[in-house]
Amino acid sequence: SDDLSELISPGDRGLIKSAKKELRTVKIEGEVFFPGLYYLEEGETLSTLIQRSGGLTNRAFLPAAYFQRESLKEAQLQRLKAAKKSLQQELLFQSTRAGDVGSEETNINGVLQLINMSDEDEEELAGRLVLNIKEMIDGISDDLILKHNDRLVIPTRPQSVSVIGEVYVPTSHIFSNNSNLDNYLALSGGIKPSAESEAIYIIKADG
Repeated sequence: SDDLSELISPGDRGLIKSAKKELRTVKIEGEVFFPGLYYLEEGETLSTLIQRSGGLTNRAFLPAAYFQRESLKEAQLQRLKAAKKSLQQELLFQSTRAGDVGSEETNINGVLQLINMSDEDEEELAGRLVLNIKEMIDGISDDLILKHNDRLVIPTRPQSVSVIGEVYVPTSHIFSNNSNLDNYLALSGGIKPSAESEAIYIIKADG
């Protein structure tokens, strides 16, 4: 009988169905002891996810870690596509101005190659949030509540410094605490006469 008001008799079985619950997952990759896909618990935060994955290894490099949120990807991919199109049009216009065609200063092919990144590269870059993960772990700043399909990547501590652009030997060098910018430029053969020395810049591991 379906009448729950009736008395329960010996041998009766009760069946209580659970409410349908959507399984939500997050992914953590890189320098944790147990990287992989995790089912998202209610109210789970970024720091508790790191704890669940076994914590950071001694090779983890938090300044270069990055966090991606699926819900941000679509809007950022649309903005990236529009920006690339605008930049391409501007570069093509500049390259066809009188006297600029084929000049060393314009060198448009390298720049176009840079902005014409593949769909895979765009997917990898889109949806990133800028976070200070170390401060979250240490409890200095507010922790981030995770959402479905979030992704955290913690890379290995880098051991190299890359020098690119208007130097004679663009290449990578082993990092040394005793070396500075001038040392790495010298190791790359020095800057070319066409280089703008006032426009030299450094991109850190955290971007």
